[in-house]
Amino acid sequence: MVSVLDRGAAIRDLDDEPAAPAGRVVLASAPKIRAVYWCRFWRDALRPEFYKNRPVVIVSRDNRLDGPALVVPLTTKPQGSNKWAYKLTENPNPRKPAIDSWAVCNHVYAVSCARLVQMDGGVPRMKPSDFDEVVRLMLRALPDAPPVAP
Repeated sequence: MVSVLDRGAAIRDLDDEPAAPAGRVVLASAPKIRAVYWCRFWRDALRPEFYKNRPVVIVSRDNRLDGPALVVPLTTKPQGSNKWAYKLTENPNPRKPAIDSWAVCNHVYAVSCARLVQMDGGVPRMKPSDFDEVVRLMLRALPDAPPVAP
């Protein structure tokens, strides 16, 4: 059995890990809200995390190339009973405009802009009506904020 002190030492050892390497940013400008990019998710992801290259929509504003961007992943895999998935009215991926696409709104990620690559032919933007529904579902997946004290 591991003592509380041993667990604390193990956590401190993890905190002493070297900083993650910096990636090479290939974008010409900071990603804009509603923009859709390919995201090179990490290969060592564990279920149910997203992995491999896949489309994402930018949900954060005021992004910078040297900072993180908040993204929601998109998938063409039918989401069935996933109450946090929103079926887009229009697939923003120019390679697959006729294939149904879902935003998985309970999988919000903070990613380095070095993970983002523009789509073929530019940077599509998600339709405002679809984006509004993505944000609505994303916020519903989070707990309610406590009231602000006067």
